[in-house]
Amino acid sequence: MVLIRSCGELMPERLNSSRDGEVTSLRKADFTYAEISRKMGLSRERIRHKWRLTLKRGKTQPVITPMPC
Repeated sequence: MVLIRSCGELMPERLNSSRDGEVTSLRKADFTYAEISRKMGLSRERIRHKWRLTLKRGKTQPVITPMPC
């Protein structure tokens, strides 16, 4: 089992995978980083980091939101 460092402690990666899945689901549902961070009690930057790691691992395609004109 792979261990990762989180908040100064070692924890199994599988415990984080459920949070990653929730972030992925919410991003696909067009939630913003701020909305997800409030819902999950994490910072926007941490949500963005989890989302980018998920994309990097190739588990999902990026959500492209059109910019308002």
